[in-house]
Amino acid sequence: FGHVLGAFAPFAQHLPAYNVLRTFGKGDSAVLMFFVISGFVLFFSLERYRRGEHPILRFLIARVFRIYPASIATILLIVVITAVTGRSLFGNAVIDPLVVLKNLLLLDTSMNGVMWTLQVELLAAPVIVAAYLAYRRVGVIALWALLAAFTALSFVGSFNRLIGTPTLGLHAFMLGMIVAVAGERWFAGLSRVRATAAFIAAMVMVFACFPLLGWTSHWGTPGATACAG
Repeated sequence: FGHVLGAFAPFAQHLPAYNVLRTFGKGDSAVLMFFVISGFVLFFSLERYRRGEHPILRFLIARVFRIYPASIATILLIVVITAVTGRSLFGNAVIDPLVVLKNLLLLDTSMNGVMWTLQVELLAAPVIVAAYLAYRRVGVIALWALLAAFTALSFVGSFNRLIGTPTLGLHAFMLGMIVAVAGERWFAGLSRVRATAAFIAAMVMVFACFPLLGWTSHWGTPGATACAG
């Protein structure tokens, strides 16, 4: 929705409800929620692999085969479309083999910019493993410490764009892991009505954080992450 709104921005900006549309088309918030969900799900993946042999290796191999086939298929499809039509989806109709190779390996996302989130997912995999091992050794306090550290580092521009992506979002992965560990204990006592109300309120606030705190304010990032959690 955010990308569609951006594509029609010259027209959409004149709509009376533009700020409402802009609020719920805030892709940054949705991406942060995606990273929180990843941390949540991947924690349980590590718990499952822990019961077998070579759990960390199996987890990392699974991440590679989860991410790369889809990204490779996407890039090859773009190459085919460019070759057949002579028109480019990424601004340059000349197919450069080196650029294609870098995009296939997710070292570059110039052929499909939105794949930057896959770059972050790859980077986050060993970080999640290290966080999980710390959790197994000292408990959930390790995850809280990492959440605090990565949240603070997210305000540092050079760290936040370490691999050239719009955000690393490592704090979001950490929060997802914390919710996996402790979330059931936090919310198990809620009635269905209260749980539904809390869910709706949190969902609204995920997208309301940026318009409330400022469209370009980085404070909206930890706010939206917390509500996503």
